[in-house]
Amino acid sequence: MEFTKGHGTGNDFVILPDPDGTLELTPGLVAAICDRRRGLGADGVLRVVRAAKHPEGVALAGEAEWFMDYWNSDGSIAEMCGNGARVFVRYLVDTGLATPGDAALP
Repeated sequence: MEFTKGHGTGNDFVILPDPDGTLELTPGLVAAICDRRRGLGADGVLRVVRAAKHPEGVALAGEAEWFMDYWNSDGSIAEMCGNGARVFVRYLVDTGLATPGDAALP
């Protein structure tokens, strides 16, 4: 499994690139990845998926190419995470998956 670690304003995340939405995440797998003693250690997992390939993102595919699928460290799915969004955008830009607009990235 390919991964990257990202840090944003005191939180750390495991970033899983999954453009085609084929990676099967489960609460148990996410909790194991985030475990700080036996896993990679993180506050959560950010899965980078094309909006058109994610069931919750498909409705946004006309407006957004990428969808942030965020999981808490206990394996539960979160609706939003501000620090995670910062790390997600930074990952997209740093890997060339997105180009920043006129606004500065923090």
